[in-house]
Amino acid sequence: MLNILPAMLLPFLLQLLFSIHLQASPIKRQATSYDVIVVGSGPAGVIVASRLSENPARSVLLIEGGGPSYWVTGGRERPQWLAGTNLSRVDVPGLYSTIYSNPSTALLCQNKIRAYGACTIGGNSAINAGLFYEPPASDFDKYFPTGWKHSDVSPAITRLYQKQPSTDRPSLDGLYYQQSGYNAAKQWLVGNANYTELNINANSRRKTKVFGHPVYDYQNGQRSGPVITYLQQALTRPNFRLQSGTWVQRVVRTGNTATGVVVNTNGATSTIPLKPNGRVILSGGALKSPELLMKSGIGDPAVLTTLSNANQLGSLPSSQWINNTAIGAGLFDNPNTFIEMTAPTIQAYNYVYENPPAADQNLYLTKKSGHYSFAGGS
Repeated sequence: MLNILPAMLLPFLLQLLFSIHLQASPIKRQATSYDVIVVGSGPAGVIVASRLSENPARSVLLIEGGGPSYWVTGGRERPQWLAGTNLSRVDVPGLYSTIYSNPSTALLCQNKIRAYGACTIGGNSAINAGLFYEPPASDFDKYFPTGWKHSDVSPAITRLYQKQPSTDRPSLDGLYYQQSGYNAAKQWLVGNANYTELNINANSRRKTKVFGHPVYDYQNGQRSGPVITYLQQALTRPNFRLQSGTWVQRVVRTGNTATGVVVNTNGATSTIPLKPNGRVILSGGALKSPELLMKSGIGDPAVLTTLSNANQLGSLPSSQWINNTAIGAGLFDNPNTFIEMTAPTIQAYNYVYENPPAADQNLYLTKKSGHYSFAGGS
């Protein structure tokens, strides 16, 4: 049976798990072994690692290639106006869009993937808008296999909300800001096209001709997410460890049995071993997880041949490859649709990294309210 478990993030479905067993490596072996090694500290990886560590008899290692992000993780990148606070740029929702105008070499993947993304504790949840929409029950019932229907996952969704609530009113003063665009869209859709205005997550089964304020995972006027909730709880457990700044190169295996992962930390390569019957869970996202499987000798034979010729499979001979043409197949991007509205009554707000208006700075810093308490457009 396979014991490598890849994790694909969906907002309410943690991941599809499958197992695999992997080969020993001559590279230096570290002394500490683990029952579970989770690769990637994005939302799925954080939640899975945290949940698995709830069993005190199970040792769990969560590996992240990047470094700190939120202040609580050690993230210290921020504009000057946040000096003297316990806030990094990641913690402030209104700084979300400035990742494009003021890119961060500490948070972004740079040349690690050929796409735009975050390689940091929290993954893309540390740089995205923090939108937090619950899918309708019909999605689970139509698209997911037996055991993952809505009735099966509903208790888990309830537990998720208890730990990670959502909000459509992120400003702590309870007010909505920047409403001219929302009101224009409301007049168009609700007033003229017979849409219904409602609370999106409170009415998650209704997705047709509905309109409402964006829903976020923010708490107390700051960016939240699994790093703030699940990870902080996991870090209090003696059987859990987070290791950042460590890039996994491949899973090592002997035949079908996983024995650990090859990692590179500050230029030094070593193997982190698994305990007998341990598991490796790949949670590197839609791009990194397939890459790691392929570099572990699991994938389309044509791709594995190319990687082998480029010395990317270590010393793994072709006789030890696991041929699976599904690895990396079917990859697609989720489409975004933007509607640009112009009218004399619509006013845009210009979010800036440094030197926002003094009144807006003060409102956020003293009351966690105003424009910088959300990612815009609510």
